[in-house]
Amino acid sequence: MNAYEALTNIIDNEIKMIVPRFILDHLRDDHDFVDCMYNNFETHGEPLIFYFVSKWLGRRLLNKSELVYYCDNSYIWGCTQYGQSLIYHSTIIEISNDLFLYEQYQVK
Repeated sequence: MNAYEALTNIIDNEIKMIVPRFILDHLRDDHDFVDCMYNNFETHGEPLIFYFVSKWLGRRLLNKSELVYYCDNSYIWGCTQYGQSLIYHSTIIEISNDLFLYEQYQVK
């Protein structure tokens, strides 16, 4: 696997879907969700789009200090970069590079 394949694999398999508007409207009544996503302007900025992501990616995003909310066995990523393809998202690139390097140098 090369670095580009690692990146596209994450985007194709670990980012499930954009969170629908009706679910976001419901979540905005949840104080924990609002606290997690909207009370970190100084360090993160405002989340502009929300994705359901896998447990694997959710944990890695948390390790990279991204805005991730866990609810009802689902991970929701509040992405603060918008208007470009996820293939150019700096954190996703960083995670895919970590994965590529791990697989590249893993003892078999």
